[in-house]
Amino acid sequence: MQLGDLTVRFATINSQPTIRLDTPSGRLTLSAPTVRFLYGLRHCVQRVIATMTGVVGSAEAELRVFRHITAGVEDPFSALRAISGSADFDRNDLLEYELLVMVFGNF
Repeated sequence: MQLGDLTVRFATINSQPTIRLDTPSGRLTLSAPTVRFLYGLRHCVQRVIATMTGVVGSAEAELRVFRHITAGVEDPFSALRAISGSADFDRNDLLEYELLVMVFGNF
C-alpha cells in the first residue's frame, strides 16, 4: 500500500504478523503486538504532539528574535555575543539557551 512517500507492507516473520513502514530515508518494522501496544498509548502520543507543537512554536519565535538581533552582524562569533548580550535575550529561559547552543555551539 502506498501513501505518498510512505510504503506500508504487511508480512509474517517467524510466524509473527508484522507491518513494515518504508520511506525514502528509513524503514521501520513492527510486530502486531507492538502496534496494538502503541495504539493503546495513542493518548500519550497525542499529548506529546500537543506539547511539542507549543515548543516548536516557541522555538520558531525565538529564532526569529535571534535573526532580528543578528541582522547586521557578519561574523558568527559576534552573532553569539550579540544575542547573549541583547536585552531581548532572557537569561532565565532555558529554551533560549538551548537554541543558542544548538545554533552557535560550534563557534
